[in-house]
Formats: sequence, C-alpha cells, structure tokens
Amino acid sequence: DVSEILDRPLLDIADTHDSLRIYGFLREKGDGHGDVHYYFTHSKIREAILAGMSSTRQNALHRKSVEVLKKRDLTPVYRNRPLFALLAWHCEEAGLAREALTWRMEELKLHFHATHEVFPALSDQDLARYIPTAEDLVWTERTLEETRRQLDRVVRLHGKGPEVLRLERDWEILKGGYLWWSGDYGSSLHILREGVRKAIQTEDYEAVAEGYAQLCFLAIQTDDSASLERWGRTLYRLAGEHHLHRWLGLSA
Repeated sequence: DVSEILDRPLLDIADTHDSLRIYGFLREKGDGHGDVHYYFTHSKIREAILAGMSSTRQNALHRKSVEVLKKRDLTPVYRNRPLFALLAWHCEEAGLAREALTWRMEELKLHFHATHEVFPALSDQDLARYIPTAEDLVWTERTLEETRRQLDRVVRLHGKGPEVLRLERDWEILKGGYLWWSGDYGSSLHILREGVRKAIQTEDYEAVAEGYAQLCFLAIQTDDSASLERWGRTLYRLAGEHHLHRWLGLSA
C-alpha cells in the first residue's frame, strides 16, 4: 500500500526505511496477514514532517490512501474493522466528510454486532469469538455521540439527500438498539420507529429487518408479548418476501 500511495518501488521504500531505522526514527511491524505497517518512534517526528509538508500534499496523500485502501476486500466482517476505521480517518483528514461518516458508521456497525448483538452472526468467526469488555461500552457511547455530530455536519454541508438519509437511518437503528440494551426503553422505541420509517422510505429491506429485529429485542426486554408477536410476524414476512435468510430463523 505504501509503495502504491507514494508511487515508488517497494525496494526504494525498504531502503528508505532501513536508513531511517538506523537513526531510530521509524519502525515496522507485520500485521500477520502479509502487510507491513510503518510507524514513527515518537509523535514529534511525525509532527515535524507534517509541519514541513504543504496542506495540498497532505490532502493528496490522504485521498490517494483512500483510493488504495478501497481496493482491498471491503466485506463487512469483523476483521475489517481496523480497515474501516483507517478509511474513515483518511477521509476525514482529506475533507471528505460524507465518506468519512460512511466508513465510521461501518466501523460502528461491526463494533455493535460484536458488543451488543443478541445473536451475532456465526458465519463471522472473528465476531463470534469476540468477548466484549467494559471499554467497549464507553467506546459505543462516545462513537454514537461523535457520529451524530458528524451526521449533523454532513447535513449542513450536503442537505438530506438519499445517501445522508441512509446514514441517518442506520444511526437511528444502532442508537435505538443501544438504548434498549442500556435500559432506556422509551427512547429506544421512539428512535427505532423513526429508523424503521426511514428504512421503509429508502426501500432498504435489510435495514427494515434490522430495525424490526431491534424492536423485537426491545419487546423481549419489556415483556411486551403483543408487540413481540406483531413485530416478529412482520420481520418473518419481510425476511421471506425479500430472501433475507439471516432473519428467517430469528423471526421464526
């Protein structure tokens, strides 16, 4: 990735690294998947380099990084969470507010499924093995707040077009799911209904199903058998009509 971003041969990159390593400026670390990550031994070194680099070049490098990273496998599985976080950061630094929010939301979804999902997808082995920690709860709250602020900023910049509506819908379903999980049932019901309404409006039936699933979990938490039956039937019908196999077993 570094070679492609800088448009330099890989051997040149290796030679540069060796030269800098001798002086203790730079280190490298393999990620276990064949990739090598380079990092400065002190944040002041990075700050000094950035101080001598024009804003135009910094922006261009961030945009090139986004272009290169998007060539990777972007399947929404838990092992890609760091990749989505990196894409969000580069987009933010490049001034791509809407795209930054998109990738931040993808990261948040994976985190949510690992930490708060009642029935995590067993097909995602990394997710199924994940054990939530107390720090995860803090991260969820903080990231929901941060993405809400990002969303408000994107609305101011771009208005409420289809893409922004989709992001708002996804945020509301995640927020609603977190609210019932944390015991705020009234607020959860309100925001989940709003998220489902927008999912129906955007005709994204996977998102509609996600919203109804969270409503079912809310009904279970509140011992509301009537609502559980109603929402469960809706979810089952929706899953059957649109071949949403993930939700068929759950709703049955």
